[in-house]
Amino acid sequence: MSVALSPSFRLMNAHNSSFDQEEGQTCRSENSNLLQYGSGARDGKNYPHSSISHSRQYRHYVVCVAYVAILSVFVAHISIRSYYSTLPISLKSSKKHKLTNDEYSRAQSLATTEFKKNLLNPTMKSELFYNGNGNEIPLRGGYNSKDEEVSPIRPPPEGCEVTIIIIRHCEGGPAREHCGYMGYQRSEYFATLFGEGGKYPEPSYIFALNAGERHNPIVRNWREIETVQPLADKINATIDTEYVFPKKRELVDHIYSLLQSTTTCGKIAVVSWKHHDIPKFSHSLGCGPEQGCPITFGEEDYDSIWQIKYKYHKELHAPYVSENHSKKAMGKHHAWGEHPQWFVYGAVQKMNFDPLVFSTSRGEYD
Repeated sequence: MSVALSPSFRLMNAHNSSFDQEEGQTCRSENSNLLQYGSGARDGKNYPHSSISHSRQYRHYVVCVAYVAILSVFVAHISIRSYYSTLPISLKSSKKHKLTNDEYSRAQSLATTEFKKNLLNPTMKSELFYNGNGNEIPLRGGYNSKDEEVSPIRPPPEGCEVTIIIIRHCEGGPAREHCGYMGYQRSEYFATLFGEGGKYPEPSYIFALNAGERHNPIVRNWREIETVQPLADKINATIDTEYVFPKKRELVDHIYSLLQSTTTCGKIAVVSWKHHDIPKFSHSLGCGPEQGCPITFGEEDYDSIWQIKYKYHKELHAPYVSENHSKKAMGKHHAWGEHPQWFVYGAVQKMNFDPLVFSTSRGEYD
């Protein structure tokens, strides 16, 4: 089978052939000069083409070495990317989110500071004010806006327990701002975990991140609300959607105020939140990695339930109880073996959502 070549293609081919022939002649002439004058150069004689040939040869050598180095880096880069693409998601996440001691320390420091400032210390002060023997420090209350001394809020009864449940929003669908089919099924399943027929008591509070004021000011994301809507419908409750993401601190302060009151003992609050902020949100509530609240939340994890339990009780074993209640001694020790105080405990559980089992329970299969 013959192929007719266009005149322009034949002209280009002829030009390339002549160019290759000239290059070949140049390289052969240079090589012959090296052979002809190489011995003279070794004898110390100065021949006219010797330095030129060596210079050209050196330039060619440098270009070749650079080309090989660049090619090697490119091949290595492609190989690493190909290997990485074959890794499971869990391994990818662990490599992306490899934690350092500094990250761990910062997370725990945030949790400890927030817990002491917003719950532990104020309640200790209340406990001493109402139930102290007069020797502890401090014994004074606070001041109102009129600079009038007021008594602190009464501490909760010993044994008081409150649990905050934090979950990620449902899986998205074609419209990322709403739950997909599997997301709606998970939301319905989550509602079955509470109240009649469930394993958890009915929550007294349901919070969901507001749909607006996200990274895109135009788009509104409803998935956090849709995730807990079936639960709210089941127990005939109202979802508190007042808190937008930039003002999440207001929700943290509100939860602390609920904990300080004496009306929340034995109650549960459910919070539907963005997964990437759940760790820091939990740390702000006083639950750090040492208490059981991790530093990361899995990118593909929709099944985890983060529980933060607050318990008001005496220390089971108080190694630092001091009989000396002076200010200096209290800086090193504390007398809390004889008084109850708040403790915080974290745990990560699983919903164990099985789509087939759930559909079967709804009568969608014979």
